[in-house]
Amino acid sequence: CLAVIGCGGHLGWTSPALPYLTNTAHAITKGEGAWIVSLYTIGGLLGSLLTPLCVDRIGRKYSLLTFAIPQIVGWCLIIATREIMMLYAARFIAGIGHGGIYNLITIYLGEIADKSIRGALGSFLKVSSNIGTLFITAVGAYLPYWQLNLVAISLPILFMAVFTFMPETPYFYLIKGRTEDAEKSLMTLRRLKNPESVRADIKMMSEAVEEGKRSKKNLFIEL
Repeated sequence: CLAVIGCGGHLGWTSPALPYLTNTAHAITKGEGAWIVSLYTIGGLLGSLLTPLCVDRIGRKYSLLTFAIPQIVGWCLIIATREIMMLYAARFIAGIGHGGIYNLITIYLGEIADKSIRGALGSFLKVSSNIGTLFITAVGAYLPYWQLNLVAISLPILFMAVFTFMPETPYFYLIKGRTEDAEKSLMTLRRLKNPESVRADIKMMSEAVEEGKRSKKNLFIEL
């Protein structure tokens, strides 16, 4: 998944970047380097907390696209400056995108994937992150700092360009009561043209959505 590969790129960026930043005219200290690494994780915590605010409001698809924006903003700040406070801000902002993407991509894949491959797709998320980390680390060994950053920013941009054409999940449409859109989404995902071929699955999904709503309501009453 391009989104997670992009997150892995941010994780791997510090490996080639910190040696460069500690050996320039405006060299950073070891303590500042540690903060550059840590602020990405702190931003990720905030991103995870923000996910529930948008996932059922604007949908899984547009939430993922929204959280890709902080990743791009982070790279833009890194490209634009070597000022330490701006690097701090860049890493924190990018981390927000990381936290949101990891939460949302799990939901998205879980709602569009067939049960037979759902587990495999979940495992592939970690592989994708490692691919991104390996890619940026390898590129950083051969390219100068500014070119490394330009290559890295292409990952979230490419994700947004490609993912724009992906459908929203049927479950989100059913939560919003848009059954016809849910059928169209499922037909697109399965490359089918006849609505009747997905009606049985849509019915099961609708029952699961209603059961989820009842569970939430009962939990709220108990609390």
